Amino acid sequence: MAPEENAGTELLLQGFERRFLAVRTLRSFPWQSLEAKLRDSSDSELLRDILQKTVRHPVCVKHPPSVKYAWCFLSELIKKHEAVHTEPLDKLYEVLAETLMAKESTQGHRSYLLSSGGSVTLSKSTAIISHGTTGLVTWDAALYLAEWAIENPAAFINRRAVLPRSHRVAGRGPAEAGCLPGAQAGS
Repeated sequence: MAPEENAGTELLLQGFERRFLAVRTLRSFPWQSLEAKLRDSSDSELLRDILQKTVRHPVCVKHPPSVKYAWCFLSELIKKHEAVHTEPLDKLYEVLAETLMAKESTQGHRSYLLSSGGSVTLSKSTAIISHGTTGLVTWDAALYLAEWAIENPAAFINRRAVLPRSHRVAGRGPAEAGCLPGAQAGS
């Protein structure tokens, strides 16, 4: 594969990875670029790579999106593959079957990959209406704040955070939400 082709494939994979983990709308995915790459190659390695970057991604395995979202994504991926190739890819159907057999949770996860290499995962209700709001919007500034906090752990040593009574931090109750003296942030 030529270097520019490889770079294009990496950008495509990164686009799928970030959008899937963040549970973006399916229409925002680079489907046309995928179809073009699939037409240029009879190799199914690209689809296997997409599965590794999405439903098989370690962050997704630990904190999956809703089953419905994963099912819709995989269905669309299968449609795009079948539009270009007549031979089905068994791996796509295996992953779809696993997804369909999974128990739907009341919580889905959105994970955002940070430029520092870490990730921030939010647990969200799969209900359309949640606590009087749609619950569908994530505050973008919170992602930047989380990234800054990860990059600047010293700013949180010996500090206290005041959180609403309903919030929990890493399994700790509101009374324990302060940062521990001399502890590494995130531990």
